[in-house]
Amino acid sequence: MTDCQLVARPSPTGAGSEDDAKSAAVIYRDAQEFATGHTCSADWETSEGRVCYVRTSWLPTAVVPATSAAGDEVFSSILAQGDSGVLSTAWLSDARDDELLAALTDLAERYGRWITAEASKVPGLPSDLRDQAAEHIKRCQIVQQRMLSSVTYLRRTPTALAAFRFANGAMRLQREWAEKETLRWRPFQLAFILLALESTANRTHGDRATMDLLWFPTGGGKTEAYLCLTAFAMVIRRLQGSSVMSGDGVAVIMRYTLRLLTIQQFQRAAAMVVACELLRNSGQAESQYGIRLGHTPFSIGLWVGGGTTPNKAADVVANPQLGQPDHRQLKTCPSCGKPLQWAVHTGGACAVAKCALIRDAYSNASYRFCPSGQSMMTFIGNVRPCSFRPSTSSLKL
Repeated sequence: MTDCQLVARPSPTGAGSEDDAKSAAVIYRDAQEFATGHTCSADWETSEGRVCYVRTSWLPTAVVPATSAAGDEVFSSILAQGDSGVLSTAWLSDARDDELLAALTDLAERYGRWITAEASKVPGLPSDLRDQAAEHIKRCQIVQQRMLSSVTYLRRTPTALAAFRFANGAMRLQREWAEKETLRWRPFQLAFILLALESTANRTHGDRATMDLLWFPTGGGKTEAYLCLTAFAMVIRRLQGSSVMSGDGVAVIMRYTLRLLTIQQFQRAAAMVVACELLRNSGQAESQYGIRLGHTPFSIGLWVGGGTTPNKAADVVANPQLGQPDHRQLKTCPSCGKPLQWAVHTGGACAVAKCALIRDAYSNASYRFCPSGQSMMTFIGNVRPCSFRPSTSSLKL
């Protein structure tokens, strides 16, 4: 029996399968399955490239390679540029127009080189996988063309380029608050931003009918990528109107299916909104990026229902007990990280929070909770960075 060898089970996908199943057959063609357990698990071991036996197991183990956020080797040289290259939000917000546009074009072209390398592998695949693999290459090429088209759009549209710089500046600022360092994009993050940028700005663009899905394992940076696009959308709609007031209102809706995730993502989005508001309210939007964003503050709302937050002003209590609707969903100041101190405003229908570094709860109020009755919408507005934070103390917000 020393020459025994088990053969992998045939793939359940075939020529008549759904598109997703065909895609999986190509992507996971090297992930072979030699057994399936029933009311238990199955396991096997490979020796010298062969599987000679299978066994049942109640607790199988496997080594799962981590996904590298660095991407393919074609991106290595731009990753090495650090804060002086296209992946740095500081560089993207400050670089000269010609340098910025050339660097973004280079990023898209590097992606194209990776596509070409992947396309060269298609002829060597099993015949039943080649058509689907070719379809994958076609989709990748469409993505690259959309990235290049967004760069062209930025080149031809000064307001969009200014909004792009502003968005990167806001993301840079909120990262410096949280981690005391400049945010550097991973290649896939900036690629996704470019992929969706033109269709985000152009309301008649054909790709607005396309749902762009950003997939990456937990902790890879999906949130930062779409928050940058969110900041871009918030700004560009104000710049495209007949007046800076025409961009008021709801710009972006974010929906989550898990309550804990909703609150956590809301807190992260709040930091981005605070950064945008600082740039607007301090005048940096005009002095640094050459854009006027009007007098309406950037703000953010949270809609989670009466079981989590009060729906009416009469239901707001200073210190909710465990299980009671709680207006204090924002726990810490997005700017300095200090705990927020909430107080119920007896003179109106709002609860007001102050950062621990701010002495007067009402004259320097940073955050407000305003229930809006039957809509169950909690609202945090007038978001202003803590005036005692060293990096913002001179702004007199």
